[in-house]
Amino acid sequence: MGFDRGQRLLVGICGLIAGLLSGLGCGDLSLSSSGGGQVAGAITTAAPAPPSPQIQLLSPSPASFLYPGPTAVSGRALPAAGSSAPIRLVRVNGREVSVQPDGTFQDMVDVVPGMNVIQATAVDAEGVVG
Repeated sequence: MGFDRGQRLLVGICGLIAGLLSGLGCGDLSLSSSGGGQVAGAITTAAPAPPSPQIQLLSPSPASFLYPGPTAVSGRALPAAGSSAPIRLVRVNGREVSVQPDGTFQDMVDVVPGMNVIQATAVDAEGVVG
């Protein structure tokens, strides 16, 4: 059964709230009509993810066109927002690389013809992965 005009307004407002919650990563909303002018809804909330270390990939730049072969990768690992835990290790494409006290790192990856993805993650002294 469909929604009447007042219910559509309620659904629109609830949809806006759901979009905000979802965009913030802290909830989801579902609505249904049971007929007879009734609208039922439920909001499911989830705690936002805790801050995690961040990676700034300095080289190569995103969407670079590179020749196949060994390519230098460099970047900086930053502690999680509000954390004083130093970066313990960095992984580039799953391989552990050395990280300097200031968070900078360098590595070499093999670029093959076609699209290549360079994935870098950081782990801080508390074991938080970002």
